Amino acid sequence: MPNNDPLTEDAYTLCQEKAKEDSAVETPTQKTLCTLLKQRQEYLEYHVPPVREELEPSPYPQFTEYQVNMRRKAEILSYKGHGDTDGSITKSQRWTYLAKHAKQLYAKPKPVCPDNHLVVSLSSSCNVPGPIITLYKDPTVPLYKYGYDPPNFNLENNVPLVEWKTFPKYDSEFENDVSNYIANLVIQNPKNRNYKYRFQTPISVNISGNIIDTGTVVKSIQLSISNPTFSVLFTDTPILNIMPHIFLNVQPITVSLSASSSGDFSATVYSGIVNVSNFVLSTEPQFVYDLKMSFRATYILYDAENNVIPQASSNITISTLDTILNLTSVYDPNYLNFSNCLVSPVSSVPFVPFTLVGVKQ
Repeated sequence: MPNNDPLTEDAYTLCQEKAKEDSAVETPTQKTLCTLLKQRQEYLEYHVPPVREELEPSPYPQFTEYQVNMRRKAEILSYKGHGDTDGSITKSQRWTYLAKHAKQLYAKPKPVCPDNHLVVSLSSSCNVPGPIITLYKDPTVPLYKYGYDPPNFNLENNVPLVEWKTFPKYDSEFENDVSNYIANLVIQNPKNRNYKYRFQTPISVNISGNIIDTGTVVKSIQLSISNPTFSVLFTDTPILNIMPHIFLNVQPITVSLSASSSGDFSATVYSGIVNVSNFVLSTEPQFVYDLKMSFRATYILYDAENNVIPQASSNITISTLDTILNLTSVYDPNYLNFSNCLVSPVSSVPFVPFTLVGVKQ
């Protein structure tokens, strides 16, 4: 059966299509509605329900579902919650029974049957409705979810929501001067309506190419990162006048080809830290912001005497030159990785993973 709930589909697209059907020009009201639906949809994508509370160890797969259900049925049909049906009657019930059945005082005691839980009986003999099945009690099967009342998380909220959460896009690759996502900022339970944010994140420079047998021999390549830009989007719309401060704490990287052979080469090397600060955002519950950046990676070719070589006359071709942001750790493959070349020690700038903080404005 298809799910027609617009929140589980692309609500933003559905809203835009509906607006186009109703009018050739989207009205301000329709635009606002579509924006709200888009925000709601993005927020739900990052809403993770709490872990299901499970207090009892699962009997599966050691026991089958039929065995577990039969054990529960046998427990229910023993009526242990009713004292007048299983022999464990109360003292007042005993006196009432003896007053009505005085002759029972002189009756011979009934023989005690052996405690054999595996004695079977038919469900029809126990007044159990439905198809007739064989009932039995196997005490080796655990009594699972008998009288179990799971907590209702729709009505309870035992864990208070934090003010916001960040979802970094780890190991994101940035082509030169092309904006790309670095993180999503999801506002949940803010204590103030405006916050000034700042973050820092590690960045690597990435290059690959081919070494041929003709042209001026390249002994080393110096790689640099520059021209950072930063933007914040709300429902695909850039927020204007946030005026962030951007600082690149990076160092040039040198790739040596002196011992390389003809063929492909590649290198990805940690360069330093990107710092962005002083951007103010409105923090209403369920707002979702997209943080984006762009960079430019450049290179200089040197021969054995450290003379600069033009790309056209060199013995290498460059196929890839970009940057990689949001490294997870110094063990990340994008921290240091090279083939058919050598790299000098990575940047001396201390490694710090993605970290975002905010203060009340």
